[in-house]
Amino acid sequence: MRHDTVLVTPVLVVSSVIVSLSLVISSAVNILTFAVFHRIPVDVDGGVRLSRRIRRTHLLTTKGEPIEAVRVTSRYASTACVMYSHGNAEHTHNRRYLDYICSLSDAMGCDVVTYDYVGYGKSSWRYVSTQKRCMRSIQAVYAHVASHYPQILLMGWSLGSAPTLRLSLEQLSRPDTSPTPIKGVVLLSPLLSAIRTRFDGLGRALRPFDLFDNDSQLRLHPRLQHVNVPYLILHGTDDQVIPMDHSVKLHSLLIHKTSNVACHFLDRVGHAIPIGRIVEYTLPMVHKLREKKKILLSKHT
Repeated sequence: MRHDTVLVTPVLVVSSVIVSLSLVISSAVNILTFAVFHRIPVDVDGGVRLSRRIRRTHLLTTKGEPIEAVRVTSRYASTACVMYSHGNAEHTHNRRYLDYICSLSDAMGCDVVTYDYVGYGKSSWRYVSTQKRCMRSIQAVYAHVASHYPQILLMGWSLGSAPTLRLSLEQLSRPDTSPTPIKGVVLLSPLLSAIRTRFDGLGRALRPFDLFDNDSQLRLHPRLQHVNVPYLILHGTDDQVIPMDHSVKLHSLLIHKTSNVACHFLDRVGHAIPIGRIVEYTLPMVHKLREKKKILLSKHT
C-alpha cells in the first residue's frame, strides 16, 4: 500500500501543476486580450443630435447575460443595416464613438446597429469579458437585427473583426437552400489571433490557450456555401497595433473557403481607418444593397 501511495502522489502533483499552469496561462491570455479600461459610462442621451437618431435596446444572451444594442437610424429610408462590432476599450456610452457611428450611417446611407460585448459598457462592473461571452453577445444581436432587416452588412474593427468573422462563418456555412440576410462581410484592421498581435512566435507556442485563433478556425472550417456573399479586408500600412501580416494571412486562408474575397492595404493609414476610405471600398456592396432596397420597396408599393 505504501508503495502504491508513493507512486500515485507524484502523478497527482504533476497533474495539479499542469492544470494550475493551464489556468494561469489562460487567464493571462484573456487579460491581454480584453485589457478594457473600465470607465464610468458617459451619458449621451441629452445630446440633441444624437437623441433623435439613437434607440437603445436591451437584449439577453442565451445565458441570460445583459447586452445593450444601439440602433442609429439613417436619414434615408433603408431596408439594409450595417451591424458594427467595435474594438477594444470602446463602448456605446461614449459620445465620440456614437458620433462616429452616426457619421458611418450617413456615409453608408443605411441604419447602423452596434452593441457592447458582455463585460463592456454598463455591464463592465458585473462581468468579465471572455471569448465565449463575446460570441454569445454577437449571436444575440444578430438574431435581433435579422428579425428587423432583410439585408445585413457585417462589419468589425480590430478586436470586433474576430466575432464578426466567426459569426459569418457560422451563418454562411449553411446550405444554399437556407436564406441569409448577410449580404457582405467587412473586416477592418483584423487580427489573426489575440496574442499574436504582440508576440507572433509566443502566440504559436500558446495556440491552445489563444483567444480568437482565426488561423486554426479557418484551417479547420469547411468551404462556405454562400459563395455569393463578398468578404472585404481593409488594413492600413502604418498600423502599429495589429501588424499588416495578419490581413495577408487571413486573406490567404479565406481564399480557400470562398472565392469572393478582396483585400486592400491603405497607404499612410494607421489602425483606425477613416470612414471615407471604408466607404470608398465598400461602395460595390452598398450599391447592391440599394438596388435590392428598390426592389423590396417596389414590391411593397
